[in-house]
Amino acid sequence: MDTAGERAAFRKRLVDLDNVELTQWAYLVGLAQRIDTELLAYHALFGAPASELDPPPSTELAGIQLLITQEIKRRNAAKAKLHTLHTEGEENHANTNGSH
Repeated sequence: MDTAGERAAFRKRLVDLDNVELTQWAYLVGLAQRIDTELLAYHALFGAPASELDPPPSTELAGIQLLITQEIKRRNAAKAKLHTLHTEGEENHANTNGSH
C-alpha cells in the first residue's frame, strides 16, 4: 500500500465490511503486529540480527491497522452524531408537546 490509489482501494474495502468483520480484521492485524514484535525481541535477545528474519517484519501492518482504526472511529463518530440528533429531536418534540 505504497500509493494513494492502493490506500483508497483499501479504504473502500473497509467501508464495505460490517462492524463484526471490521473488528475481526482489527484483531487479526493487531495479532500479526504483536507476532512481528515478539520475533524482533527474540532475535534481539539471542543475537540474530533483524536483517536475517525471513520474511522480514511487515511495515504495512501499522498502516493497515491505522486505516482500520480510522474507519472504526469514523463509524463511531457517525453513530454518536446520529444519536445526538435523535436525542435532540426527542427533546424538542417533548418541549413542543408540553406547551399545548
